[in-house]
Amino acid sequence: MSVTLVAVVGAGKWERVEYVLQGRRFETDFSPHALHHFFRDEVDKFMFFGTEGSKWDVVRRYFSDFERVLIPEGRDGEEIKQITKIFMENLRGDVILDLTHGFRHHPMLLLLTAFTLSLTGRCNVLHAFYAMLPLGERRAEFLDLSQYLTALEAFFSAETFRATFYAARLKELRERVARRKKGATQREREVLTEITKVLGALERLVEYLKVGSGLRAVEKAKELSKFGELSGVVSEEFPLLAPPLELFLEEAERIKKMEGVPLWGALLNFSEMLAEKEHFIPAIVFLREGLLTYGCYKMSGCKVKKCVSEACPNWELRESLSGILTKVGKGELRYDEIFELCQLYNEIANWRNAMAHAFMRKSAPEVKKVGERLSDLQKRYRGVIK
Repeated sequence: MSVTLVAVVGAGKWERVEYVLQGRRFETDFSPHALHHFFRDEVDKFMFFGTEGSKWDVVRRYFSDFERVLIPEGRDGEEIKQITKIFMENLRGDVILDLTHGFRHHPMLLLLTAFTLSLTGRCNVLHAFYAMLPLGERRAEFLDLSQYLTALEAFFSAETFRATFYAARLKELRERVARRKKGATQREREVLTEITKVLGALERLVEYLKVGSGLRAVEKAKELSKFGELSGVVSEEFPLLAPPLELFLEEAERIKKMEGVPLWGALLNFSEMLAEKEHFIPAIVFLREGLLTYGCYKMSGCKVKKCVSEACPNWELRESLSGILTKVGKGELRYDEIFELCQLYNEIANWRNAMAHAFMRKSAPEVKKVGERLSDLQKRYRGVIK
C-alpha cells in the first residue's frame, strides 16, 4: 500500500524540539521529519504544499525526493479558490497530513479539502497531525485530528441511515475506527472493539434492508439493541463518536420493536417504515408477502403455524394459496369470511406487479400516486389483520 506524507510549509522560524507520538520521541526542528521517522515503514512518498517564500531549504535538508507544489498565499477569495483547486488536483490515495508548519489558513484548507475528497473516495486520510507546542516548552505532542473527520463521517452516515435506511461507507468507517486501536489504551481498545461490532452489524442490517429481507433485518436489529448501553461508555472515551452512534442505535431500536409481533404485522410495520423513507418497491413487496402470510395462517389448515414468528416452512402450500386468494378477490370463488382480505390482496399484488415491471403495462397506475396509494393500502391492511 502506497502512503503519501502530505504537509503544508510556511515561512516561520522553527526550533529544535522533542516531538512525541504515542510515547515515541524524536528530536528535530521540522515536524514532517519526525513523522517520517515515526511512519518510516509505511510512508513511501512525500508531497509539500507551500508558497514561493516557504522554507524549502528546510524541506531539502531532510527530504531529497519529494513533490513540491506551489500555492498562492490566499489573500482573497480568488486565491482561496485557486488553493482549493490545487489541493483537489493533487490529493489522491492514502495520505498522512501534517498541518503543523503551515502558513495561516493553509492547514485548515488542506484538512477540509482532504476530508471532502475522502467522502468521494478519491482520498483516504489515515491521519491528520498537528503538533502542539505549549509556550515556553520544548516538547511538542502530535494530536491526530482525523478523529474529528471520523466523527463527521459517522454523523453523515448515521443521518443517511435515519433518512433512508441506507448508509454509505460503513465498511470504510469501521476500518477507520479499527485503526485507532493502534497506540490506544486497553480500555480504549475495548470500547473501539465494541464500536466496530456495532458498525459491522449495521453493515449486515443495511444489506438485509436493501434486498427486503425483513426477518433477518429484525434479527440483526435485535442484536444491535444489545449495544444500547454502549453510548454512555463511548461518550466517556470517544465523545465525538457518541452522537452518531446514538443515531444508529435509535433507528435500529425502532426495527427491534417488531420483535414478538406476528410476521404479517412485522412486515406491515417494515412496509410503513420503508414507504416513509420512499423505498416504495420493497414496501409493496412486504405488503404482498405479509397479507399472503396472514391469509395462509387464517385458512390453509397448516398445522405448523410457524409464520407467526419466522419464515414459513410450508412454502409450497403458502404459494398455492395465492391463486385461491386471487380468485376469491375476483369473485370467481365464494369465501365470504375472507372476501375483504382477498380483494385487498389482489390490489396489493397488482400494484406490486406494476412496480416490478417498471410501470410498462398500459394499465399501470400513475407513478406520482405511488406513495399516496401505498399509504391507503397499508391502512386497509391494518384493518384486515386486527
